[in-house]
Amino acid sequence: MEEMVEAAEQAWTPHVLKMINEAWRLRLGMEQARRGVVDDDVKKRADHAAARFDKQFWQAVEACGLAVQSPAGHRYEEGLPADPINLMDFGPDEMLFIEQVLRPVIKVKDAPDVLQRATVVLGRIRA
Repeated sequence: MEEMVEAAEQAWTPHVLKMINEAWRLRLGMEQARRGVVDDDVKKRADHAAARFDKQFWQAVEACGLAVQSPAGHRYEEGLPADPINLMDFGPDEMLFIEQVLRPVIKVKDAPDVLQRATVVLGRIRA
């Protein structure tokens, strides 16, 4: 029985990770779209729908034993669970921070196990 459960988890894990990534993108898209809305009633309805979705979805993710983390704004250091897409744009001695998160870190809740590394865009820390 335990082997069947493990096989099922291995089968659904990539699909759950994909759903989490799509929810992440949806949230970012909603934030961008909201900026262009002028009508306050439309904004209010959209905010309510987005807040409800966020609450329900992220509670379900947590109930599955997963944690989703955004390293946005953190100083970039080697060893972080993040893959920068523009690391080659900088010199080896430059101080960098995570400017934008394209995909979040997904890990096992209350454990060090990382299921998905973040995909990030870096920026320079200006002195």
